[in-house]
Amino acid sequence: MCDINININSEVELVQEHGCFSSNISSWSRKLVGKCATHSCAEGYKCVLKGEGITCEIAYCIGRPCAANAELNEPFGLSRGLGYGMMYKCTNRTQLTGKPFAVCRKTGKWKSMFICGEGLLVSQFKKTGQSTFYNCSGFLQCQPKGGVDGIKEPENMFHTLPEPEPFWWVNLGQVYKILKVVSTNRIDCCGDRLSKMLIHVGENLDTSHLELCGQFMGPAASGQVIVTLCNTLPEGQIVKLTSVNAVPRSFHLAEVEVYGVECFV
Repeated sequence: MCDINININSEVELVQEHGCFSSNISSWSRKLVGKCATHSCAEGYKCVLKGEGITCEIAYCIGRPCAANAELNEPFGLSRGLGYGMMYKCTNRTQLTGKPFAVCRKTGKWKSMFICGEGLLVSQFKKTGQSTFYNCSGFLQCQPKGGVDGIKEPENMFHTLPEPEPFWWVNLGQVYKILKVVSTNRIDCCGDRLSKMLIHVGENLDTSHLELCGQFMGPAASGQVIVTLCNTLPEGQIVKLTSVNAVPRSFHLAEVEVYGVECFV
């Protein structure tokens, strides 16, 4: 039996294989699916009989994987089946980072394992927030926006209250595939307050639904520049930095620079 899961207007021409034939599923009789003929499932799901009942289960990935500056390198086009890995190649002689595959995961979500290009700074002047707010006195700037304003000066930073796990975040405004995060520690003093830092990427602030980019193990020094490479190339529009402490401590960085590639899905 031959099986293919693509649209008729796929960007790759269908290759005719000996012993196989193709048919437009929209022309099939609905009677072939029995009880499911009158049951509708959302895109990406299929109708399944369970005992006397009917349910919808994840069947394939919808949309396209994050593959900016790349093109599909498969003779039979894009397969959306769960567990399938699709090969890509970079265009315009851009550099490949990672493995040139995009996988349809069992969750029904695409996971690209590569980036084509070096990535651009995508965090500057974007919306920010933090777990708590420290009321700085005098000339110090301690607001969340201090982490993405491009100013790396002793009096400029974001600053939380002392907490066991204070955090700061930036909303990139759209989904990016993240290559690295460059963090500049507080410059004027107190750099050793940063002993362990976790960086997560995703679509909301719930860490259980975020993917780990990487971590830093300190203690850090004042003004230290920390480069965290995201080896798994996570995708998302929220980048969350968390300081993990044995005792409550403030979290303060002078600047956070997120580098990524825009996802065209």
